[in-house]
Amino acid sequence: MRKIKSAGFNNHRAHAGYGGPGRLARRVTQMKLFAVTMIRNEMDILPSFLRHILAFFDGGHLLDHRSTDGSTELLKSFCSQHPQWTYTYLNFPGFFQSDACMFFVAEAFKGDVDAVVLLDADEFVVGPRSEFERRFAAEVPANEVGLLRWRNCLPRSFDAPFDISDPLWIRQTNSALGKVVITREFFQQAGPDVTPFAGNHWIWLSDGSRAPMREFAELYHVPLRSKRQATLKGITKVLGYLARGVDDRDAGTHNFELVDLAAADRLSDDELVSFVNAYGLRAEQRPSITWQNLAGSGFAVAVPQVELSESSKVRHNGGIRSNNSTQPQDITAILAGWGLDDAGPPFTLENGQLSSSSAQPRFRGTRAQQQNTVLRAENANLRDENSGLRDENARLRDQDANLKDENAALRDRQGHAQDKTIAVNRRNEELAQELRAADDLLNNMRKEIAQLKTSRSWRLTRPLRQLMDMWRGTPRDARD
Repeated sequence: MRKIKSAGFNNHRAHAGYGGPGRLARRVTQMKLFAVTMIRNEMDILPSFLRHILAFFDGGHLLDHRSTDGSTELLKSFCSQHPQWTYTYLNFPGFFQSDACMFFVAEAFKGDVDAVVLLDADEFVVGPRSEFERRFAAEVPANEVGLLRWRNCLPRSFDAPFDISDPLWIRQTNSALGKVVITREFFQQAGPDVTPFAGNHWIWLSDGSRAPMREFAELYHVPLRSKRQATLKGITKVLGYLARGVDDRDAGTHNFELVDLAAADRLSDDELVSFVNAYGLRAEQRPSITWQNLAGSGFAVAVPQVELSESSKVRHNGGIRSNNSTQPQDITAILAGWGLDDAGPPFTLENGQLSSSSAQPRFRGTRAQQQNTVLRAENANLRDENSGLRDENARLRDQDANLKDENAALRDRQGHAQDKTIAVNRRNEELAQELRAADDLLNNMRKEIAQLKTSRSWRLTRPLRQLMDMWRGTPRDARD
């Protein structure tokens, strides 16, 4: 059993409480609960969803995936009015729901958030927040993931505007699928490599196994509200799968089947009922039911038990497209706004946009136009390369001229050095000749002195030389 934090930790956040549609109570919560929701073209249900999350959650991240039906304007308006909610525009075409949501789960846990619910715009938490917290604390261990099971729902009419305050056909048994609640403790223990399964129905751990989940609450799930909405939803999802490179129907099979049925003009009310009854299953797995036998197939009409804020708190500016626009216009808007960039994780968040750092624009046009574009790009590259080569050749020519000048200067200096060497050698030769002449003169003088010492006059003058030496104070060799 998990102990909820003391109320003082988060300063007793106050919320609008459940009291049934139109009745609001005030309550104090003990945990900080965020939602992360990825939204694309949900204008028909978005006002109800925003009223619900404003009442039930403490804040969160609303991710706008290139909406074209007015959802963008409404989301921006909502987040500007309620700063605890952050608007982010997902600027890539592929349906990377799990990756984008986990990016913002990590963002949420950078603050003091205790748990994050991965929610879609067609999902509403059943019951009051106080019961959610009580059961969560009592039933979900810290090392497990919380699970909110779907209660699949149908509007009472596919032709009426949707309002969550109105009675719905609600299935009395839960679906096998649902949405996960990730706690701070689990996120910190499991590490950043955890990955939600497509649709955020469960969590993969880094070793490839599923994280243990504990069911503790429920979601009203209203995936299909009209034939038009079902058709556009299928088209949007299929485009998202194709944009991320999915080439089979294993992911989101039911969305491909919605497009097939719409294209064959077979998307009847009974088909929509069968879809919702077993939403997420393949055609061969879905039992066939009709409007007439809804009650006998496990559905009952009831007012959803959800917390809602006052409708006045979800205001939006004008200019939002109405729900009665024609289907061809909507399809055209989806295709025009979708884009065909090759993009995927990793993502970068900057100025309210989550973008792919690996995005590479694809070409739009005919194959001949694409080939011409490629050839023009190649020619432009070649021209750039030629220009670069010309610049390099000019640089090399300048360098060659400089080297030639340096070589000429070196040759001049070498000539001067050679001239100096010749002059020095000539002077050395002259000095050598002078030295040899001096040596000859010295030798001749030595010979003359030797001859003089042996002469009679030298012996006769010896006494005189001794007297002169004595007078000068210079001793003389006795042999002189």
